[in-house]
Amino acid sequence: MSEDPREKINVSVEVVGPTEEDWRLWRALDDYLQQLSILRKWHRELPEKGIFVNRFLRWFRESRWYAMSVSGLDEGRELSELDAFYRLRPHQRAEALCEHASTLDVFHVFEVHHQDHVEYYIALGHNNRLVGFEEFWSVLVLLLYGELVSRETLRHLGELLKARATTVHHSRVNPPQALRVEGGVLDLETLTFSPVPDDRWFFTYHVPLYTQEGMSVKRVEHLIKVIREGSYAVEANRVYQAFRSHFDDENWQYLVDALGVILSPKAWRLLVFLVGPEGVGKSTLLRALAKPIEPVVAWLRLGDATSYTFGLEPLYGKQVVFSSERGITVVRRIDLLNSLFGENDRIPVYRKYKSAVLVNSLKLGIIAMNSLPLFSQQESPADLSAFADRLSIIYMQRPEGFEPKPGFADTIPADEAFAFLLWCRWQLEQKGWRISKLSKDEVLETISAAMNNVLGFLESDEVVIGPDERAKGVELYAAYRKWCEQSKLRPLPLDQFYSVLRGDPRFKEYRREKSIWFKGIGLRRRDNTTTYELERFG
Repeated sequence: MSEDPREKINVSVEVVGPTEEDWRLWRALDDYLQQLSILRKWHRELPEKGIFVNRFLRWFRESRWYAMSVSGLDEGRELSELDAFYRLRPHQRAEALCEHASTLDVFHVFEVHHQDHVEYYIALGHNNRLVGFEEFWSVLVLLLYGELVSRETLRHLGELLKARATTVHHSRVNPPQALRVEGGVLDLETLTFSPVPDDRWFFTYHVPLYTQEGMSVKRVEHLIKVIREGSYAVEANRVYQAFRSHFDDENWQYLVDALGVILSPKAWRLLVFLVGPEGVGKSTLLRALAKPIEPVVAWLRLGDATSYTFGLEPLYGKQVVFSSERGITVVRRIDLLNSLFGENDRIPVYRKYKSAVLVNSLKLGIIAMNSLPLFSQQESPADLSAFADRLSIIYMQRPEGFEPKPGFADTIPADEAFAFLLWCRWQLEQKGWRISKLSKDEVLETISAAMNNVLGFLESDEVVIGPDERAKGVELYAAYRKWCEQSKLRPLPLDQFYSVLRGDPRFKEYRREKSIWFKGIGLRRRDNTTTYELERFG
């Protein structure tokens, strides 16, 4: 790896301005926030209120733009560079600034082509860390050229920068086979580092290996060597010590293989149901594992993913999804989960106030839950079969004498969690990338046992859904049991029946005369009236 340049840059430039050596070191930085911070400091210390104002005016004097500006003036009359610049029209000033900027190697604009739209990004120096164009470019231009840029010139300049952007195919942005870390790029195929710049790939994130625990590229390289040699003592790892006793041997192997997917070089599109009693440490395990790779992890509730229009927006730029579900989980649309984990290489994501995008399919999703979810009986055999192909069910147990400790995840260092993920990845590769999990038939049998017939009841003629409807909980449950008997189905227990209703946003639970009632749902009587109509009109 190249020598870290961060301590060598002269951030105090006073009137002289940054030297060519300062710029060389600045371009080599791989943290765009640090690059931006240095630009701001240089900007504050220079009297011309723009880092490149003087440099631009010298360049402008020798350019075709100066000659264009002074043409037609009386012979012998000269204008200063600044006066000549302001004689140009705003779009001409923008062209001159754009032409000058292209000579600096300070920033680069990229357009990323998707199937039905284009996105624009900026990268600073030799950094392959991309930042959204709209949120960044105007700040950058004003730091560099300051008072030379009017509002109208700025608008024209933005259009020109986009028009002259370098085209990048979407497959080179956030690829599953690489991880952008602070200090370089970790090739997940070969487990080797390459320093920035690495123009094979571009990233909208970076994983900060320079943590308070002291993680560094050299330390990771040594760790990889030890793991490959088979001499890594995983039993001494804090993640292993904290959670190994929570799994029997079979489920531990399922977990290790599933976690090995995270730092593997492909998008596996594996979905895991992590099932265990409340307080056993499921969420703690996920939080600990997410610490070293947080920039590529999305935290997403299952209900948002399958019912909310913009529910998938957190997936933008992510590779892994973690979720901690509370209470009884209800899966109403297996087909939507199939679209997230396996049907296509690209996932459509709708965003508020922005155009929809297609993002790379996910490597892994882990949903922690207290018990297996309830599934709709309306699912097609094809959807169920496809779902079972990509689902791993892992059971977590409570060790004897175990007591949950609030904040325990924070006590596990990020470097220990990263080391454990690397170890899991190497174990999976040693197995020929074969993931151990329950067989497809076992998964289908488990799903069939958890079929949720409450959803069928809610879609039957026995009930009516509407904002003015209301019904007593026990009466709804009695009608549900009768419907199950007629349909030759096994009814859920009362508490699970109530949990399904509570999880439906159309219904609201309330108390009336010491009884549980639900608003938004009513029973239809034999004369075709509803609960609401009977109470209102008699």
